[in-house]
Amino acid sequence: MNRFKDKVAIVTGGASGIGRELCRQLGGHGATVIVADVNREGAEEAASSIAGSTAGRARAAHLDVTDAEEVRKLIRDTAAEFGRLDYMFNNAGIAIGGDARDMDWEHWRRILDINLMGVIYGSRAAYSVMVEQGFGHSNCLFIYAVRFRANEGGHVHAIGWLRFRLKSDHQRLQPH
Repeated sequence: MNRFKDKVAIVTGGASGIGRELCRQLGGHGATVIVADVNREGAEEAASSIAGSTAGRARAAHLDVTDAEEVRKLIRDTAAEFGRLDYMFNNAGIAIGGDARDMDWEHWRRILDINLMGVIYGSRAAYSVMVEQGFGHSNCLFIYAVRFRANEGGHVHAIGWLRFRLKSDHQRLQPH
C-alpha cells in the first residue's frame, strides 16, 4: 500500500538538505509536493527535478516561515487549489555556528523565529485546515539550537520539540 499516492504535502525548507530529500521521496511515491522555501530558486529547482523524474507532481512556493500570515496563506491556498492537504512537514530550520557565548541576541531570535515559531505557525494553520476537512497529518521534525560546547561550534543539538498529533485518516478530527 502506498500511503502517499495522490496525497498533497507541503514541505517547508524543501529546497535543500533533508527537506529536499523528503520532497523527492514523497514525489517518488506519487504525492503532489509543495516545495516551500525562502530560497525561491532552490525551491524551483527542487520542484522541477521532482516533477521531471518521479510519479508525483511538484511546484515551488516561496515561503518565509517567520511570517505567520504567509504560512497560513500558503496552507489555505494549497488546500483550495488541490481540494485537500494531507501532510504538513514543518522542516525549515537553521543552525548558527560558533560558540554560544559569541552569539548575540539577534542570532538567538532568528533561531527561535525559524525553528520554533515557524513550526508553530505551520502546525496551527495546517491543523485548522485538517480539522475542517476531517483528516490529515502534521509533522514537526526537530527544533534545533546551539550546543553549549565551546570546542564544537557549528554543531547543533536538539533541545526540545513540538509534537502536534493529528488523528489519522481513519479517525475523524473534531474541532475544539
